[in-house]
Amino acid sequence: MKKKFKGKKITWKNVLVLILIAVFGLLFFQPRVGLLSLSLKIIQKKKIERSIEELQVKMVLQRHKIELLKNNEDYIEKMIREKTNMIKTDEKIIKR
Repeated sequence: MKKKFKGKKITWKNVLVLILIAVFGLLFFQPRVGLLSLSLKIIQKKKIERSIEELQVKMVLQRHKIELLKNNEDYIEKMIREKTNMIKTDEKIIKR
């Protein structure tokens, strides 16, 4: 198969190169299974995993606060005083 196409020969080598370029292009840019799509999904998965870890830490802290509010009178008093900006009679306010 050696035909001339505007001064260039069409050979099996050229056809094979074009087919390989097309296949790699499809592998790279295909919307659902392409390498580009896959790498974006991996990045998205890592972000989601990071946010899950952050939320788990927040959940542990909130559970700790709940336990303190259930069982610790001093903590309850401290929280109420902080929220309402109240002080005891013998306390002094120190501004920073």
